[in-house]
Amino acid sequence: MQAHTEGSNPYPWDWSTLPVVPFTLSPARKPSTLDPEVSPDPARRVVIAGENDYLTKHVARELTHHGYSPVVLISHGESWTGPGRSIRWRGQSSHEGVVAALEGAMAIVNLTGAPANPTLPSNRSLARHRWRIAMTQALGDATRLVYRMPPVWVEASDLAIYGDTGDRICDEAAFVPRGQPEELIVSGEETFGHAVRPGMRWAVLRTGLILSRDGGVVPSLLSSKARRSMAPSGPGARWVSWLHADDFASLIRESIENVRIEGIYNATGLQPVTVAEFEASLQRMAESVPDRRGPDRRPAHVPARHGWLSKSPRALPVRMHRLGFRFTFHDLEAALADIAPVPAPSLQSKPTGAVRHPARAA
Repeated sequence: MQAHTEGSNPYPWDWSTLPVVPFTLSPARKPSTLDPEVSPDPARRVVIAGENDYLTKHVARELTHHGYSPVVLISHGESWTGPGRSIRWRGQSSHEGVVAALEGAMAIVNLTGAPANPTLPSNRSLARHRWRIAMTQALGDATRLVYRMPPVWVEASDLAIYGDTGDRICDEAAFVPRGQPEELIVSGEETFGHAVRPGMRWAVLRTGLILSRDGGVVPSLLSSKARRSMAPSGPGARWVSWLHADDFASLIRESIENVRIEGIYNATGLQPVTVAEFEASLQRMAESVPDRRGPDRRPAHVPARHGWLSKSPRALPVRMHRLGFRFTFHDLEAALADIAPVPAPSLQSKPTGAVRHPARAA
């Protein structure tokens, strides 16, 4: 190998004969079309992973009402009808729009697989838990692609993690048994633990039956088809841990704003009721709402179906109550009165003998 002296060219080509190529800086990454439109103030942006269902819309409305800018990640974004913007997302962690939405956002709220409708058959319920695990992992991977990660992550989980507890009261430290769907719910919470980045404040909200006029178990049980097909479920010996959708949305917002909230919480009401009490209250509500087929064809019972209460624990929100959270609805009757559907004017004008609910008569 020929040695080179100072000032000589050590490379096997002549620099003077190489073509001159103008040097230009490569353009920066093209910003997502969502960047300037998602939120004028990224500090007020909240990324919600959910579905186009009543629960996700309820949370989005609550956040919008208090000045936040929700960006909703759903698998069918074009059909989103709630407040805020939506992104069509099927769990691609490198999705440009998702990464742009997470960049500098205030919080993540993961509602995928939340128990919005516990009347699902068991096979669909298990699929719901598996879907939540996959989406939680994808969200965690996406947060590792942003420079300014959201400082808060709120995760929806399920009270069914406590299994069949009978009359035993479950707080957040209650025993978690083996079995299904308990082990799947535990797996989902463990996946969430691995997905959360260091420095994030996090909260897991275990919830059960959520009452809303816009969807879930109550409208399905009051439908004409459900009234015709269901039979009495017998004496109720188990418990229903319920929560009004307004209180659930307030819990989500409180978890974002309150720096003292961190860890696992039971997101349920203060007064769980037995199955018999729940069915009796639901029956009184059904009697105040006229069936389109006429009052004479109203069934004598409006029971639960699909065995969705077979593993409903008697849970209490001990930790959230100690922090001073104020629930709007303490009594089941008041909660059902608030969500009772008002009869259509055409039904009210007919001499059917139907009586409007007292809470709606004023």
